[in-house]
Amino acid sequence: MDARAKGFVLLAIFAFSLFLPQQAEGVLLRLSWRKKVGPMTAPPQICGERIILGTSRKIIYLLQPGDGRVEAKFRLKGSNLVAAPTCAAGKIYLSSQKKDGILALDQGKGKSVWQTEITDPLTQPLVGKGEIWVGSGRGWLYCLASSDGRILWKYKAAGPIYSRPLLEGNNLFFGDGSGHIYALNAERGELLWTFDASSPIISSPGSYQGGIYFGTYGGKLFAIDEESGKKDWDFQAGGSILSSPSFWKRKIFFGANDDYLYCLQAESGKLLWRFQAGGLIHSSLVVAWDHLFFGSFDGYIYALDKEGKLSWRCKLGGSLRYSPLFAQGLILVGADDGWLYAFGR
Repeated sequence: MDARAKGFVLLAIFAFSLFLPQQAEGVLLRLSWRKKVGPMTAPPQICGERIILGTSRKIIYLLQPGDGRVEAKFRLKGSNLVAAPTCAAGKIYLSSQKKDGILALDQGKGKSVWQTEITDPLTQPLVGKGEIWVGSGRGWLYCLASSDGRILWKYKAAGPIYSRPLLEGNNLFFGDGSGHIYALNAERGELLWTFDASSPIISSPGSYQGGIYFGTYGGKLFAIDEESGKKDWDFQAGGSILSSPSFWKRKIFFGANDDYLYCLQAESGKLLWRFQAGGLIHSSLVVAWDHLFFGSFDGYIYALDKEGKLSWRCKLGGSLRYSPLFAQGLILVGADDGWLYAFGR
């Protein structure tokens, strides 16, 4: 091989290496595969035994978790996704800016099953009990029939609804931009109670052992009683909380815009430990192999042990604003470089 050819080979190897994850610190996981999908609009989700994700290029992918193989790909006509798609009962449900609507697609062929026009949908559709709930930027929470998209009822909140509601039993819980958390009867949309947190609520609430937990833009995490709506405790973090809380072994975990992941005692809200990343943490965490996995805007995916000590981290090619997913023995995470990465043991 002459010098010029060798130069081209070395340049190609160098260029390819720029798109690979940097050397991981620790030996907990290894890169199993990666797939170029383009800019993602939300974290990957489970769709049966497949992975579903949407991109800003108006493409929905259904991927095989084991190797990242594309099993189906649907291109939307004129639709911009505003949240993650939801997969249930053979259909894919989308919040779309195409005529401001909710779409239902056939999971097999990607053809439209029905479309219902609503004003300014913002949240990922929540599907359950034959119904769909979705929040809007105008402050409306809509309940639709999953079979045909009929609007069954709607409820007007005081501010825009940025995140997917939570369904617990027969009740719905959601927050809004005015700083209120709401509890509604899921079947009829009747108000059960409200709680004023005095700061916008961007992320979805979580439920654990009879309590509703949520963070605010003002940096407080609240624990309120699910039945009465009365506050049990609150905790002040050092930055806005845009991640949804996660729960493990009577502990609560959440990230904040002060670059810390917090671990609190569920019963009291007492701070047990906190871990500092190198960027904002909007990601919720997932638990796998007795470790806590989450992403940060610094481009790292992290794994901590139960005491909050770093076990492993790996630098990817872009910021990690979305939560990882644990599926079929793999941790999957999308980065702002447009790649979906899968890590296994």
